[in-house]
Amino acid sequence: GSKSLSKALKSSEIIKDKGILILLKKPLIARIKSQFAPIVGYILTSFNVIKNYLIIRTHIRNNNHIPKGITFVDTFLLEDSFKENTFFDRYLPHYEKHLSDKEKSLIYYVPTFHKIKNYRSIINKISLSSHNFIIKELFLKLDDILLSLLFPIITLGFTLNANTFLGFNIQPLLRRSVFKNLSSKGQIIAYQNFHFAKRLKKKKIKIRLIIDWFENQVIDKGFNLGFRSFYPEVKHRGYQVVLDNLFYMCYYPTYEEFKAKVLPKEIFVSGKAFKSKVKEYCKEVKVNLAPAFRYQHVWNEQNLFPNSEKNTVLITLPYFKDELLHILKTVENLLKSTEFRLFNYWIKPHPVHSKNDIKKIFGNPWPKEFECVDDNLGELLDQSSLVICNNSTVLLEIITKGTPVIIIGNKTSMAQFSLPTLVDESTWKICFNAEELKNEMRFFLNLSPNLKRKLITAGKIAKLSLFEKETRSLTRQFFMLE
Repeated sequence: GSKSLSKALKSSEIIKDKGILILLKKPLIARIKSQFAPIVGYILTSFNVIKNYLIIRTHIRNNNHIPKGITFVDTFLLEDSFKENTFFDRYLPHYEKHLSDKEKSLIYYVPTFHKIKNYRSIINKISLSSHNFIIKELFLKLDDILLSLLFPIITLGFTLNANTFLGFNIQPLLRRSVFKNLSSKGQIIAYQNFHFAKRLKKKKIKIRLIIDWFENQVIDKGFNLGFRSFYPEVKHRGYQVVLDNLFYMCYYPTYEEFKAKVLPKEIFVSGKAFKSKVKEYCKEVKVNLAPAFRYQHVWNEQNLFPNSEKNTVLITLPYFKDELLHILKTVENLLKSTEFRLFNYWIKPHPVHSKNDIKKIFGNPWPKEFECVDDNLGELLDQSSLVICNNSTVLLEIITKGTPVIIIGNKTSMAQFSLPTLVDESTWKICFNAEELKNEMRFFLNLSPNLKRKLITAGKIAKLSLFEKETRSLTRQFFMLE
């Protein structure tokens, strides 16, 4: 139960008129925990931010020889971003083959560290890399870091103008939301991003082009406002990968954001189908097309195929622990039937989770039928008879392959998945429990040849709109090189 939700419901005249009684049932310990969890989280986050800042400042040397006319590429660094000390760009892969050595030497990655357990190790890999990196922490002063940690506390005093919605007083819900986000690292990074742009300007760093990995989250807003404030003359592009999930509201720019200059000057999408979607709440934003860099494998000729003697089920896991656990437990329930124990089950973790992470989240015993895999997703899809997943852009990749997909939803929350209306409904099913999953798996694994051809045809049609093919010309236009 939620005290703030209870207050909001009790404020409605409709509730009062109908004599509906609102009761809040929440154990005392749970109530105490919900009050102190954000505070404890804030203290721990603050400690880690300062610790990691000091580690970075101590173990990596600042680059004082940054040339003029560089291109800034916003990115994230994860534990597995380096393969044998070679940087692997999971966000904008492959583009370098279309650039000259001189042009590549002027590309500078600006990373946000995400889920890093060993900062010293990742810093060492950055130092040994042949790619150029500009580390924000080397430009930010300790004052900037400390002020960024104060920012979440300052937001507690913000005046919230929205009071009612459909007759309900939503102030308690908004206040509770702000308090719960006290330990949110996102707003801390957003503040740092803004001041990072200011510090670069003071250092007189000359930038030719800024590319933001744009999901329109709070960290993007700090990044974009900073560079639009201190580098207003520089070309500033946001790159947005395919997505069509109306529940992921931040993905869709609004006119208020446009006016506040927290958006890039121009947004590039990786599929024709999404150009109009970006403008849904803001007609003024400029939208163009760029290659779907990280999804080029959908255009590759298929040279791997499913095992004809044994069905292989690929399970691609989401980021959130509760969602991935729900998927794995639902599939585990299938194994009670001999029929479903005869399949291969490949478990593909989300990039932020290791195989050990997944096994730890699942707990013991780990089913012997489950095999964690870290192969290339495109190759795994080619060898799969069926894919099980939930809300992810992986859904779109699967559809273009002509591989049937089953989405596992959860009845305790809204079913969210990224499937545009142009995707043929015959290519996917949604279920909520093991019994429904059994039925849908039997349906897809016993498709007639005609239905299989229909899936492949639907995938080819969808691919043309969902994933823009990478070409030298389009890539160089995106990087403003022609």
